[in-house]
Amino acid sequence: MQQPACPSCGSHHIQSYPVIYDSGTSQVVVRHYGSQPGSSMATSQSDLAHHCAPPRAPSPLGFVAAYAFSGWAFYDTFIVSKPIPWKQVPVAAGALLVGWVLWRAWRGQSRQYMQDKQRWAASWFCHGCGQSHLAN
Repeated sequence: MQQPACPSCGSHHIQSYPVIYDSGTSQVVVRHYGSQPGSSMATSQSDLAHHCAPPRAPSPLGFVAAYAFSGWAFYDTFIVSKPIPWKQVPVAAGALLVGWVLWRAWRGQSRQYMQDKQRWAASWFCHGCGQSHLAN
């Protein structure tokens, strides 16, 4: 079986992005001594591994926070407060609407992230000429 070659220089010294990222990234335990002993985790990463890093997943924090605030506002309006402060209802409904909009945006970003992650997994780097070759 023929080993794949770089289309730019013809070198057979190529590696996929996931392999480069995994081999160039390591977790290190750092121990602290002295007046405040303890330990912490640190990440060590080569420049090439940083260059070949996977795409970042979108954060759901925005819509989760909006839904949490909306839930608290509705709970405070209809359960805790007597008589019902009707002026708070539009605030709670607005937070619910903002949460829904942020959730829809997050879903779209998640779909794009999955496509980007598949593209990243199929991309590779040539150590002969230093060219990155991204999958289509």
